[in-house]
Amino acid sequence: MPCPPSNNMEETSKFVNYSTLQQLIDKLISRHGTEKTYDILKRTLQEKNPSFNQDYVIANIIANTAIEQFKISISEFKSGKKNYGFYARASCFCLIRTCTRLSYRDIRQFFNENITNTKIRYAIKTINDILALPILDREIYDMVKKHEAIVNETIKIIL
Repeated sequence: MPCPPSNNMEETSKFVNYSTLQQLIDKLISRHGTEKTYDILKRTLQEKNPSFNQDYVIANIIANTAIEQFKISISEFKSGKKNYGFYARASCFCLIRTCTRLSYRDIRQFFNENITNTKIRYAIKTINDILALPILDREIYDMVKKHEAIVNETIKIIL
């Protein structure tokens, strides 16, 4: 799972399996209830990162959902070179721009890469083109729509 920007390169390149994280959160909820769990998680995040930003939490959800939805490995997602890797990342860029207040610069920091704004815009345009004309690639269209639906459902639950 990508993490918010940090000075330590090792911290920002770690991915956590979404299902493992979900199991840990479920244990917290079963022990403390949802309101107390929310307070615990928020307090912990604010203590570890005073500039805690809810947008980065949403971006993490978006990235993890993309990896699961497109059925790709973390390395394929990070490289974005294989077909599904590119579309998974492009879908993330698109959803991050629509679901958060993160700028292109923030997205570059979040993914901890030397990508340009032009590449991000191109990826977003590609996804928007596929969504506008699903006939171009129905399989990718279905994956992107499902990714979007899962992210929206998850965001509604946590907010």
